[in-house]
Amino acid sequence: MERDVITILLILSISLYTISKYSYPRYYLRLLSTVLNYHSANKLYLEKNMRNIRGSIFFGSFALLVIGIFISYSLKFYLESLDLKFLLVLANCIIYLFSWFLLKYIVFRFIGYVFGGSQESKEYLFNVFLYLKNLAIFILPIVVVIPYVPEFWSTILLYLGLVLSSFMYIFRIIRGIKILFAKHVSIFYMILYLCGLEILPLLMIYKLFISFWQEGILIC
Repeated sequence: MERDVITILLILSISLYTISKYSYPRYYLRLLSTVLNYHSANKLYLEKNMRNIRGSIFFGSFALLVIGIFISYSLKFYLESLDLKFLLVLANCIIYLFSWFLLKYIVFRFIGYVFGGSQESKEYLFNVFLYLKNLAIFILPIVVVIPYVPEFWSTILLYLGLVLSSFMYIFRIIRGIKILFAKHVSIFYMILYLCGLEILPLLMIYKLFISFWQEGILIC
């Protein structure tokens, strides 16, 4: 039953990717170019036409589903002893992801407003979502293959997905710093951005991971 649910979700993911890619081919190509090209990302940010907005919504929905599935795979792998139900885990992952980024959006826009960096905060958040969409595109093949290969290969693919996620996160941090430098943002604001909105969440996740490990919940 669970395998059937996963298959349906993967078909939905592939369908959403295909529809998004071929309905908005220009947006798709420009989206891929934004990973390493700040100029391309900035140009896309400045263009506020309806086609880009619709493409962004489609790829955003696709990213939420694919990244949610990948996180669910990871949780099922590391918390194997809890015998978690995949569909329940996925529903929670999508809800938490959406809530987390909504909260991040509100907090960062508030900080930008307080410190006079509204435009900088908008551009930074725009780039955050660009990297999420690109991450979903890059890990889609991994997400599709994992349930249908032997455990040894699924473990390798899972770690590969985590490595890709880490690289995307590093690129995103570098892009954030580049935006702040380009806009001549104060050092205090930059430190607040790095510590409060990037490093602190990572430390919280790490602490939670260690807590699970010490309690013997995690299985490697």
